[in-house]
Amino acid sequence: MHHQFLPAAQLSSSTDYASLRHSTLALDRGTLDYPVLRVIREELDALAARKYDVILDYGAGNSPYRPLFQCNRYITADIQQNAAASIDIVLDECGISLPNASVDLALCIFVLEHVPDYRAVIADLVRVLKPSGVLFIAVPHLSREHETPNDFLRFTSFMAERMVPGCIAIKIRKAGNAWHAALSLLCEMHIKTGERPSGGLVSRIMLRLVSAAAPLLNVTLFSSPPQPDDGVFTSLVMTAVKPGPGGAGVSAASGNAK
Repeated sequence: MHHQFLPAAQLSSSTDYASLRHSTLALDRGTLDYPVLRVIREELDALAARKYDVILDYGAGNSPYRPLFQCNRYITADIQQNAAASIDIVLDECGISLPNASVDLALCIFVLEHVPDYRAVIADLVRVLKPSGVLFIAVPHLSREHETPNDFLRFTSFMAERMVPGCIAIKIRKAGNAWHAALSLLCEMHIKTGERPSGGLVSRIMLRLVSAAAPLLNVTLFSSPPQPDDGVFTSLVMTAVKPGPGGAGVSAASGNAK
C-alpha cells in the first residue's frame, strides 16, 4: 500500500496544527487552541475510561496523549524520529508495519491533512484495528496553509461521514465556533507559506490583542460549541468503530453518532 509520504527533510517547523499534535495535552484557557483541545480532551477522556491491550498513536510527535491511557503497549508512529528517539515506527511508503487486527485503539490527530493519499492511510489504520477496535481522528476544517509543502486537504462533516468505509457508530463533533475560526485566521494573516512572517502590522497587532484576551474569549465568544448544522467552525473530531463479530461495535463511540 503506497502512502506517498514526503521526505522528512521537507517537513517544516510549523507551530500551527503541529503544535496540537506535538505539544503537551494541558488544557490552558489562556491559549487560542483551547476550544479545539477541549473537545479532543473530552473525547479522549471518554475513550480512556477503559484499559486497552495495544494503542497506536499515528503521527505521534512526542506522544502527548500517552499519559491519558492505560494499555499494555503504546506504539508510536511518525514520518521521522523525534528528539527523544521515542518513535517506534518510522513510516515510509509501505505503510504501518503491524499485522492485521493487532490494535485496539488508533489515534490520528491532525495528520491526515498532511498526507496526499489520506484514503490509503485510513485503510491501513482500519486494517490494523482489531474487530470492535476504535479509530479516533481530528482534522482541520478552516485554517491557513501550514507545515508547507505538506498541506493538502481540509475536511467537512459530510466528508467525515464517508471517510472511514466499513466502520460503524461514527460520531462526529465540530470544534471551535465561528468566532474562534474567524479570529484565528485573522491573527495569522501575516504568516506566509513556509511559516515565514511578513510585515503585516495589522495582523501582528490583532494577534497580540487576541492572545492577551484569550482567557476572556475562551469563556465568552469562544465558549459556545458549534452546533451540528453550523457551517463555520475550526476543526472536526471523529470516533469510528470497526465492526466486531456480528457487526457489533463498542459503546465508547456510540453517543451522538451520525
